[in-house]
Amino acid sequence: MTAETPIAIADLEGTVLVQHQGSDMWHTLSRGSKVYLGDTFHSTAKSACVLQLDPNSTIELDQNSMLVLESFDYSRKSEFDLEYGQLTADLARPHGQFYI
Repeated sequence: MTAETPIAIADLEGTVLVQHQGSDMWHTLSRGSKVYLGDTFHSTAKSACVLQLDPNSTIELDQNSMLVLESFDYSRKSEFDLEYGQLTADLARPHGQFYI
């Protein structure tokens, strides 16, 4: 398993799956789930989730979307790979560089 991040699941609607890096299994995401570097999030039909990056910054993954957390260091550089679908980012300053 890779490094745990301080990202929290702030809101969750419907079924969202997560696959940890190096694993072939998908798990159902819950509000208490821990988020690790390399996690892949897959929101199914009629579902969505909000990732809380800090108290004032969020990323909302819309239904039928897939997002990979490539790296996370809020003060320096964070990278997310939106493999398909849509998301909404609400990022408060100050923060490091964000790449989606």
